[in-house]
Amino acid sequence: MRKFFFTVLMILLTSCTFGCGQESTATDVNQIPKEIATGTQSVNPAESESEPAPVPQAQAGKDYILAADDLSNLQLDDPTLPVYDKYTLWERQEKNLPIALP
Repeated sequence: MRKFFFTVLMILLTSCTFGCGQESTATDVNQIPKEIATGTQSVNPAESESEPAPVPQAQAGKDYILAADDLSNLQLDDPTLPVYDKYTLWERQEKNLPIALP
């Protein structure tokens, strides 16, 4: 009984590790796209552009809030705007800047 259990366990582990199905290859006609198999290429105008679209830049005050040294400019007018600080907590402690809201 132990031998049977061990054999079944090994078969399950092997099938889980290596998979049960047949590996698809490049010679499988069903896996090759029609354009490549027939030799025709479809031209997509979006792919023909060589220059990528410009990335929009975030603007301080409009897209985010940069905290002032004394944290005086932090209001709850728009709670959806993220707040960033140019100092880390340790830099604020070294420069004796406030680390809590007034």
